Amino acid sequence: YGAFGPRHAHRAFGPTIEAGSGFSLAMGYADSGPIRSGVAWPDPVSGLVAVAGALVALHERDASPGRRGRRVDVSMLEASLYFMGDLLLDAQLGGASPARVGNRSPRRAPQGCYPCAGRDRWIAISVEDDAEWAALCRCAGLGAELAGLGVAARRDRHDEIDAAISAWTRSSDPIALMHLLQGAGVTAAALSDARDLAQDPQLASRGFWVALEHPETGRRDAPGCAIRLGETPASYRRPAPCLGQHDAEVLREVEE
Repeated sequence: YGAFGPRHAHRAFGPTIEAGSGFSLAMGYADSGPIRSGVAWPDPVSGLVAVAGALVALHERDASPGRRGRRVDVSMLEASLYFMGDLLLDAQLGGASPARVGNRSPRRAPQGCYPCAGRDRWIAISVEDDAEWAALCRCAGLGAELAGLGVAARRDRHDEIDAAISAWTRSSDPIALMHLLQGAGVTAAALSDARDLAQDPQLASRGFWVALEHPETGRRDAPGCAIRLGETPASYRRPAPCLGQHDAEVLREVEE
């Protein structure tokens, strides 16, 4: 919560900050209560903001070496509010929190996640303009009447359109649908599970997965370093340690 203020000594965790920032209240569907995002995103967000603050302080130090050092104070709550700008503005102008809309957008229609063939397989589709909508209608065979709807009419008939799209996507593979729609100019992405990511050609082409030999689990692919430095690329010398593997080394250092 920051270095001062009435809650400065309170403990902060990503999930509680997510709720306290108003983000959870905005998440969910019109007929549901608030929900969590599923990850403690305020933790890495506040870390990134802290890095930015430290870089600014270092830049100021380099510009004025004779000045005193800087203190960087970052509040997880305040950093999280960076993601709430539109909702805060809507609340200020309208006097109330905006209604929960699930996967829908106030500017795009249709937009949502639609079921595909297989267990828990989905595709996300977001239509930005009339040209994309016409292309989606051609791919899905939705007919001329729906294809002629403008964005306002599509928002009004979103439930009907979602049902029609779902009836089309339900029997198809999400990866194949993604390539079909992207090829037609429609914004679409298959929702990837862990197996999809392990076989993703983009990640494979960049060598993201690193094969490491572990004494207990054998040879396994592990995520590599996402930061690539041209002159000093990351190296992978050993796998994760086993339980207690380095106890002797750590205790010896403590004794010394």
